Amino acid sequence: MSRDGSRPIPTYYDILGLLQEQSRISNETVRVAYRKALLQHHPDKGSAKKFTRNEQSPLYSIDEIVAAYQTLSDPTARAEYEKQLLLSSKAQYKNHAAEKLGSGAHDGVEDVDLDEMTYEEKIGLWSKGCRCGNEKGYILDEEELNKAADAGEGEVYVGCEGCSLCIRVLFHVDEEKEDP
Repeated sequence: MSRDGSRPIPTYYDILGLLQEQSRISNETVRVAYRKALLQHHPDKGSAKKFTRNEQSPLYSIDEIVAAYQTLSDPTARAEYEKQLLLSSKAQYKNHAAEKLGSGAHDGVEDVDLDEMTYEEKIGLWSKGCRCGNEKGYILDEEELNKAADAGEGEVYVGCEGCSLCIRVLFHVDEEKEDP
């Protein structure tokens, strides 16, 4: 849901006018964007008076801009924030993927070994690009993987976040043997 009912809630990248797809945004770039956003959205400056929240370029509060800067300028906080963004994005598509997959056989679903996926240790997620062009279309988190492993399944179905394609991620479940 959005603040005004028609627009999604902005990310910190939106607030600072940065593209989230830029995988390696330097702290200098974040600092410059922060200062520009402060000037653009300051209530006493002329440019801030041109915008309202209902127009194309929304007016953000100084508190929102400061929070965005504090998070994106700290590498640890940024990594955690990006993980939250990915997981919230994934949650939006989880129900859609479940509807697509339903139950029973899944013809045309590509099998992918977990080792073929890219593991991002900082945020604890595996990802794989999709043929739709989304570089991180398929995202798998440790929680999902552990649930499947605990159930002894050895596979997880993952829907692309950018299209209707799905993959089946296969992995080996080590069974722990107890000593007598």
